[in-house]
Order: sequence, then C-alpha cells, then structure tokens
Amino acid sequence: MAGLLDETVAAIGGLDEDAARAARQRQQSLTKPSGSLGRLEHVSVQLAGIAGQCPPPLPLRPVVAVFAADHGVHAPRAARHGDLRQRRRLRRKGLMA
Repeated sequence: MAGLLDETVAAIGGLDEDAARAARQRQQSLTKPSGSLGRLEHVSVQLAGIAGQCPPPLPLRPVVAVFAADHGVHAPRAARHGDLRQRRRLRRKGLMA
C-alpha cells in the first residue's frame, strides 16, 4: 500500500498557472455576481490548475465523501440537538450504519 501512496504523491505536480488564470478569467466572465459562489469559485480554479486545462475535465468515476463528527459540540446546552439526534439524522440519510 505504501508503494501506491508513494507513486501517487510522486505523480502530483504543481498547479498549471495558465489553466488557473484561465479559470479565474472564466469565473469573471460568467453572468453572476463576482464571488457569489464563494469557496466553489476557488475550488474550480484549483481543479483547473491541477488538471492543466480550463474548464477541467469531468471525473470518470466521481466520488463523494461525507464526514461527520461531534467535536464535543453535543455537550449540554452547547448545541441545539444532542448526539443521539445527530446520529439518527445521519442514519435516516443513509450516511451512518
């Protein structure tokens, strides 16, 4: 497994600045207020830089990862809903066993 990780890390290069610049220009040319998509605009520029083209290609096998944690926020009176309610909500959405 470490071999695959080492190979993957070695294959990662720097961002393609031309592609990132093109993505920023593309964001500015869209019919929407600048910055209205928030962090998503920054992510699109990063993806273009990583892919080396703008717009970046669609992934062949897209994957979504969902993470949830309580970080101690379920302590008494610290959160609107307790830990048990959060676990139930995640189970209902199929995000927790």
